[in-house]
Amino acid sequence: MNQDELNKTPRRDTQDERLLETPRADEFLHTDTWRVFRIMGEFVQGFEDLARIKNGVAIFGSARTPPDDPEYKAAQETAALLAQAGCSVITSRSSSNTSSCAR
Repeated sequence: MNQDELNKTPRRDTQDERLLETPRADEFLHTDTWRVFRIMGEFVQGFEDLARIKNGVAIFGSARTPPDDPEYKAAQETAALLAQAGCSVITSRSSSNTSSCAR
């Protein structure tokens, strides 16, 4: 039986029949257990990346701050001063005053 035929096979009616059904070859990659492993891998990668940063400063802000707001401009100035002083400035990727620091 090829993969197309397997995909067209109708679902069994009872829970017992579904329990005994042979899973697809890649089905385990989409389970909650593997999702946890993928998320955990992202955390590990993030910590490894952050471990190399010396003198880092994280700046947090609101996504609702418009670019013409004085706080937005202050965040940009603060980030520029920190970068000129040799600090790594860590920001979010959202459209916020935090991302203004990266500009």
